[in-house]
Amino acid sequence: MRWSIAKRLQHGYDVTLVGTGAEALAALGESSFHALVIGCRLDDITCVKLVDSARRSQAGLRVMVLQRYASFLGVCSCHEHPCDAVLTKPFKLSALVESLDSLLGNLEQSAQ
Repeated sequence: MRWSIAKRLQHGYDVTLVGTGAEALAALGESSFHALVIGCRLDDITCVKLVDSARRSQAGLRVMVLQRYASFLGVCSCHEHPCDAVLTKPFKLSALVESLDSLLGNLEQSAQ
């Protein structure tokens, strides 16, 4: 699924595709990003730890979490560790793009 998402987002965004939390942390250490789009369940790190580390390394980073239906609470709670957007699977890729456009549009408005 991540390849489909990356392919769709490449029409409008620069995309760095990674497969693990460790790869995500390495990418965050090497480059600057406006947004982090992550699945809620990662094999090598919890969503909460990844979001915390990402936000410590890049102030102002927007975070969108993709969750399975009814699985989000208890795995990565946006109430405890605020996320900027949450999409529940299944979703249409167009909904993801719209949400990301809105998320990053809000970033542009706050910078003005």
